[in-house]
Amino acid sequence: MIQFYEKDSLLERMFGGQKITQSVFSRFMVSSFAWQAFNLKRVAKLQEQEETMLKDDDVIALDDTLVEHNHARNMPFIYRLWDHCSKVYVNAMNMVVLHAVKANGFQYPLLYAIWKQDNGESEHLSKLHLALNLLQQVKDNLRGTAKCWVAMDSWYLAKDLYLGIEGLGFHWVSRAKSNMTLYRKVKVHGKERIVKTLPSRLIQEAKPTFSFWRKKGIRCMPFRDIYIAIDEIHKGKGYRKEPVLKAVNAVVTAYLEEDQETGSVKETFALLISDQIEAPPEKIVQVYRKRWSIEVFFRNAKQELGMNDCHSTDEHHIHAHMTYCLLLKRSSASLSGNMT
Repeated sequence: MIQFYEKDSLLERMFGGQKITQSVFSRFMVSSFAWQAFNLKRVAKLQEQEETMLKDDDVIALDDTLVEHNHARNMPFIYRLWDHCSKVYVNAMNMVVLHAVKANGFQYPLLYAIWKQDNGESEHLSKLHLALNLLQQVKDNLRGTAKCWVAMDSWYLAKDLYLGIEGLGFHWVSRAKSNMTLYRKVKVHGKERIVKTLPSRLIQEAKPTFSFWRKKGIRCMPFRDIYIAIDEIHKGKGYRKEPVLKAVNAVVTAYLEEDQETGSVKETFALLISDQIEAPPEKIVQVYRKRWSIEVFFRNAKQELGMNDCHSTDEHHIHAHMTYCLLLKRSSASLSGNMT
């Protein structure tokens, strides 16, 4: 961090141009400070510059990550959690993060929140509610009415979240869950009917035609008249017999995925859905691919910026460390001279 400070003008201005040693910097990091307010002001400041301002068609990647912390098991947000990457249980905190990807290629982390379990004493928000709160804070700091995209993993594909995203004026795109119930409009004996279907059925239907699409240089296939239920059927007297449906843009795409056990590369199919039914299928795929930028950010923050290396047992210190990881990620991108 001291090396970053010596090269970054923003950090120098924060410390008034003073010569910073490691001991002085450490004392500043462990002091009580309103880090959440600092993060919000940082996002607001980024919206004042043309290069970093979020505009129409820019993407906000949403995901969460485990930050290992084996030195403070009794902290209120350190839990024994399953790590899907290493396939083991770890002592870690679960962070929900927003990451901006602009159309010009510039990327920077936005905000984060630490998830806490419900202990029955104080109100703790779920990761879905934390994500929506973070998006609301970003919306409050935007200039104008920018129609950004929110690209998220299938875990976040929940009714409360995507309806909340639409309520904020954002678009969304996500990978459909394998067991998600979809509704499709078909003609039976000349009459239109709504029937249930699954993402796997649409993928199986699309696979035989992919050789035709590849000849045209297109690796996706759209499906029309696909719906999702935004209010389920309620059984009982006086309740609706049919769910309330919402039309979505459904696109089957193919990508290459590496098998972690064998190392071989295989072609994998996925169904992407979005609220923008008029968007071209290529656009849906392009937006969702930008979600991968947040995975790259997690990797770089842990390997290069020491996100997993904070040994403090104080909550204020943890927030200071995480805030500087977000800040230095933005600074390191500027120092490297590239747009990533």
